[in-house]
Amino acid sequence: MRCIGAERAQSDEILDCLQHRDHLAFEHSLRTIKMARCNLNEVDLERLMFGILQRFTKLHTININRNDVRSLRGIEDRIKRILSSTSSLGSIMMRDNSLRRFGLGLNPALEGHMKYDPVSKSIVVTKDPKEKVALLTIIDVFGISSLDLSLNQKYEPDVEHILRIKYAGRKFIMEAEEITTGDTKNNNKSTTVINRALWPIILDRSNKKSDGIYHYYD
Repeated sequence: MRCIGAERAQSDEILDCLQHRDHLAFEHSLRTIKMARCNLNEVDLERLMFGILQRFTKLHTININRNDVRSLRGIEDRIKRILSSTSSLGSIMMRDNSLRRFGLGLNPALEGHMKYDPVSKSIVVTKDPKEKVALLTIIDVFGISSLDLSLNQKYEPDVEHILRIKYAGRKFIMEAEEITTGDTKNNNKSTTVINRALWPIILDRSNKKSDGIYHYYD
């Protein structure tokens, strides 16, 4: 699904349809949602990530370049609430998805807190490290393996590292064992444990397939 330059009312109608309309003909075949220059904000992004993504089992790309998403911390807070809840259903829904590409280019959430290093051609977080933490959390929890960038740009090292791990090792991570442990206050917590023997395979695949984390927005 591709929508460019929609008015605010039209964007609301599209999101409402995707989130609430039953028996959509493309429910099990939709692979990409691209809404560029559609006046979307962080509330709309939350709808896409928590209300729409789980409805479409084959959806692997959400691209909302050139919109008005000003912060990712609301999504990070919602992730934390879900992961800390007594029910594991929400965390399973976030983990058990097909999302691979997450396009946020030319949104204030990234552009306002990053600068371009002309020497390394990398995107470096400068103003608000909390936005960087939120981005890394989203990548980790949803299993995202690529962010759309401008042509010839590169990720900064820690962002590139986690994207490579997700790209090359996603199938191992998704099949990892989830165990429940008690903390010092006797609260049960779930944690994902990956067999140590798999890490050399994951890292080797990560190195060989590193180009797969780069896609460029048009």
